[in-house]
Amino acid sequence: MGCSIVQMETLGVILSGKYSDFEITQQYGLLPPSFLPLSGQRLYVSQIDYLSKFCARIFLTIPSDFQLTPFDEEQLAGMKVRTIRSNPDISIND
Repeated sequence: MGCSIVQMETLGVILSGKYSDFEITQQYGLLPPSFLPLSGQRLYVSQIDYLSKFCARIFLTIPSDFQLTPFDEEQLAGMKVRTIRSNPDISIND
């Protein structure tokens, strides 16, 4: 008689569905937090790099009206990250 083990896929979610606060917007423009610069690249690169050590699939929330650049689309696709658009007026708790 055999026994089967069901492996659960670990999911990672980067919550970046709201725009950065006013002070950051004044310096960098209207960007979700994960799109801010860090060490010459987008913050999401470091976030995804870290999560990929623990998660089989990674999702990145972005505001529904945020336009991804072709570069970001290509980079996220290459990192196999799925974007989920969310209402920027809804809080994380909601």
